[in-house]
Amino acid sequence: MVRTACESILGRALALDMNASIANVSRRDADDATLVRIRTSRDASMGVLAALRAAWPLATVSLVENAIDGNTEAQVLLPNDRDQRDIAKQLANYAAGQKPLRLLANLLIVALGIACALRIAM
Repeated sequence: MVRTACESILGRALALDMNASIANVSRRDADDATLVRIRTSRDASMGVLAALRAAWPLATVSLVENAIDGNTEAQVLLPNDRDQRDIAKQLANYAAGQKPLRLLANLLIVALGIACALRIAM
């Protein structure tokens, strides 16, 4: 799975920066997340950053400068399965249009409860 994710991330980066390459792939022990760093050129770094954010909405994507050689790297932190599920739920709960839909669902549940109570009473 990690290999497929890395290939996909690199493919997105290569679409905007022909010189993009994978600089580092590592797994964090604390939360089992995978960190992928893509080396980019300075002029294409912001475009690569935007493309990766659009392609990987559950990941944390940032731009870092390698202090050793001064190269710009896009950093993609892919969370573990549990964290991905939590992030997806948060995105779904706070998406546009969710509040009216939740209100409508609650009103329908109340209406169903009233209908059942009236049916039992009769």
